[in-house]
Formats: sequence, C-alpha cells, structure tokens
Amino acid sequence: MGKTFGAKTQGTISADQYRRRYTRRNKYHAVKTEYGGVTYDSRLEARFAALLDQYQRAGMIRSWTRQVPFRMPDGSVHRVDFMVFYGDDRFSLVEVKGRDLPQGRLKRAVVEEKYGVGVEVVHKPTAWMPRK
Repeated sequence: MGKTFGAKTQGTISADQYRRRYTRRNKYHAVKTEYGGVTYDSRLEARFAALLDQYQRAGMIRSWTRQVPFRMPDGSVHRVDFMVFYGDDRFSLVEVKGRDLPQGRLKRAVVEEKYGVGVEVVHKPTAWMPRK
C-alpha cells in the first residue's frame, strides 16, 4: 500500500464551524456587544452607552452621539467613542478604554491640539459622572 502525501481530508465543515475556527479575535480581546439595536466595539462601550441613556432619562444630559470623526494631519480619521451634550450648549468628548495605550494617547493629543477640545478617558463607565 502506498503512502499518501499532502493534506489530510477531514470532510466538510459547516459555515458556523469555519467561522469559529478561523475568525480572528480582537487583539485586545474586546467583545463586540449589542445594546439598543447598535453593535458596539466592546462591552465597556455598550455599558457606557447604557449609562448615558440613564443620565439622559434622568435629565442630567441633553443627548449623546457615538463614533465622532476627527481628521488627523496624515489624512486618517480618528473616531472618538462618544460626544455628550449638556443642557447649556456645552459638550464633552469621551473615550472608553480598557487599556490606555501610547498610540491612543498620541491620537488624543493630536485631536486636542488641532481642534482645541479635550478628550476625557473613562476606564470604568460607572465611575463617570456628567459635568455640572
């Protein structure tokens, strides 16, 4: 009996099995999470969105939006996670981060310098409170 060379045939697998086996995970292990019909890039972002909804219902903030784009000097776009609007026409920019890496700090510094706005970093959504 002759030897066979090359790949072993294992039969066919379903599309779901293929996705589970070959889909790459996020390099920071963030898990996409759905809240309110919107898919967020991480559980922390989804939790923060839920918190913002609570603050809005309580009248502590007027409204909020997500993924606010800022053009960088090299032509790329940096998206800040949330923009929160208050009742007196003020707003704040908020980044929700599990880990604050040097690349993110650099991008925030560029946004702050170029556009003259501060970007607040939140590591624990429940610890954040709207400005008075």
